Amino acid sequence: MTDLREATQDDWRWLLAESAPIGGQQIVSNGVLHTLSDYDAVVAYAGNQRVGFAVFRLDLPEAELLAIRAVAQWGGVGTQLIRNVEERVKAKGAQTLWLCTTNDNISAIQFYQRRGYRFRALHTGEFQNVLRIKGIDPETPVVGQNNIVIRDELVFEKSL
Repeated sequence: MTDLREATQDDWRWLLAESAPIGGQQIVSNGVLHTLSDYDAVVAYAGNQRVGFAVFRLDLPEAELLAIRAVAQWGGVGTQLIRNVEERVKAKGAQTLWLCTTNDNISAIQFYQRRGYRFRALHTGEFQNVLRIKGIDPETPVVGQNNIVIRDELVFEKSL
């Protein structure tokens, strides 16, 4: 059974280390640089072991999911995390939860759509801006998941 808790200081050390596969401690969405530790987070536990996390921010009447990671996919942890975030932000007055991902992340695109998220926007070529904001040469080609060059930012949203 998975237990979801607000992140503690100890959780944050683990969370920030575990954020590397999903972009690191700094996330760029819609052209804005966010440092994960500046926001709220939920951590999933299986017994005493951390198995996932979600980081989110409120900007009423919306909320943004900045990062989500299940250490092992296909076990339901990601679904539990996103549902928990939806409940938390709705209770605080958010009417919509939105998030960004990249064009290479086919599993995330499927994950969000299966959970009721719809396309809100496509920012073609936006990944060059992400690299620029992170201090990386924007002409550097980045090959992501499924051997796809990362170029675009996809925005999904769900009404709560």
